[in-house]
Formats: sequence, C-alpha cells, structure tokens
Amino acid sequence: MKKIFLPVAALALAHLSACNISVFPRESDTHAPKYYVLSDDAAPADSETFPQVPFGRISIPSYLDVPQIVTRDGNLISRSEINRWGEPLARGVARNLALRCAAHAAAVREKITIDETTRIQVVFERFDGELDGNVEISALYTLISGKTGTATTSRIFKTSIPVEKPNDHAAYVRTLSRALDSLAADIVFSALVKN
Repeated sequence: MKKIFLPVAALALAHLSACNISVFPRESDTHAPKYYVLSDDAAPADSETFPQVPFGRISIPSYLDVPQIVTRDGNLISRSEINRWGEPLARGVARNLALRCAAHAAAVREKITIDETTRIQVVFERFDGELDGNVEISALYTLISGKTGTATTSRIFKTSIPVEKPNDHAAYVRTLSRALDSLAADIVFSALVKN
C-alpha cells in the first residue's frame, strides 16, 4: 500500500510543478511595489502671482538617496523594497519645499526683502524617522548672496512630528510632508521676512 501511495504522490507533485501551480501566492502578487511622492497640498494655485523663493543647492544624506523609503531607529536604518519613492527624493524635496515656501511667502509678501541674486541652500542631516514613532527633520539652511558669494543668514532647523498612523507608509510620507512644511515656514518667517 505504501509503495503505491508514494509514487502517486510524487507524480501529482511533479504534475503541479509542471503546470506552475502553487498553493502559495507569488510574492509579486501580494507585494506589488507602492510608489509615493511628497504631497504638495500647500502649493499655490497660481504660482505666477506668488513670490518666487530662490533655491540653490538642496542636499540629502546619501543613505536617503535611494528608491526605497527609509525609516530609522537610532543608528539602524531600514529600506522598504515594497514602499518606494515615485521620483528621486532630493528632487521631490526641492520642488515641494519651493512650493511650500511660495505659499507661506504669499501671506507676507510685503514684508519679504530678498536680493534677487540671493539663493537658499539647504543641507539635510535628517529627513526620516520611525514608522511607528516620530518623523525627524534636521537641516541647515543658508542664504547666500549672489553678489558677494557670502552667507548672509545661516540657521539650523529641527522638528519632530508624530506619525499620524503608526506602521503605515502612506501616513509616514504624509508626516514627512507636514514636517517639510514646518521647515518652509521657518525659512520664510525666520530668514526672509524683515522685522
């Protein structure tokens, strides 16, 4: 009886594998990549009517310059193969930051005095966080005079914002966008507005 059962079972398994049928779903079916971009909900409706905030170099740490969305716990970083950026992160940050600065600047356009040759450089030390904790931004931004090439203002910005829905990459990206908006407000109201 045993001698008959084993060959039959082996034949059935061989037939299933030849038909490429599996009782387990393929990883590509259950874990298709998701692509995210930073939200630009604060962007002005008509950018031509808003003050232009002149940005120069914007840099992010090399460990963030990857397609995967990075989370961090202390010195440990994790890259999600399934949750990815829909564009290079540095490009998305630069565009989003410029739009958000323009939106904040619109409210105080009369108080903004900036030389047309001035450029803002932003160097990020942190733009990440814990998936079930806080998003962290740490950045140094500097106003560089185009006429002299010297720094007229330099400021360190830091913020920590709780992820609105723990262990959810969509919520994590939304929180990064909110943190970026805080940086944009700081640039406008601390560096561009004349008191």
